[in-house]
Amino acid sequence: MEDEDSSPLETTKLVPEIECSTTNIRDKNQQHQEDKDSNDNDNANGDSYVDNGNDDNFDADDERDNILSDILNETGIISVASPIKPRSISRNFIFLSILFSANHGAVVSCLSLATAKLGDLGTYSSSMLYLSYTLSALFGATYVVKNMGAKRAIIVGMGIYCVYVACFVVATIVPDWKQTAALIGAFTGGIGGGFLWTAQ
Repeated sequence: MEDEDSSPLETTKLVPEIECSTTNIRDKNQQHQEDKDSNDNDNANGDSYVDNGNDDNFDADDERDNILSDILNETGIISVASPIKPRSISRNFIFLSILFSANHGAVVSCLSLATAKLGDLGTYSSSMLYLSYTLSALFGATYVVKNMGAKRAIIVGMGIYCVYVACFVVATIVPDWKQTAALIGAFTGGIGGGFLWTAQ
């Protein structure tokens, strides 16, 4: 049999350049077992039990989860404030999927109808949207997502996409505002797209 200390899984790679040693967990588990055996021997000899702060429900998986949570909190990857229930995750996923689908469907519809409803202006507005999207994704979206967090950046991006859709409606209904609404809406929508797709 292979010796336990020569395990090939000595470290677990979490994120590039962040490693969590399982040796620490194994040592704590072994120390706890020794303390428990020592206390059992003392109790068998009639000695009084000394509580050294270790509880009988010590679990290496719990300790590993605590270490992983600390690492994820320190690196800003995730904030673990309270345990998340699977039902809550499922409900949030479905809710986000519905909103994201409706939002993206509205934007894609506007892009598809741009040339038919606005002629050459529709082509220019689509070009403006993709240009501002590219610039936003390259130069600003990472900063926004890093500072706001992915969830808030998705909300902001979807909100800005709504501005694009509203401007498209104005451009198709109000002839006097046609060019201004189409180009400003497309530029704004591209910025929102950069935030949204980076955060997504």
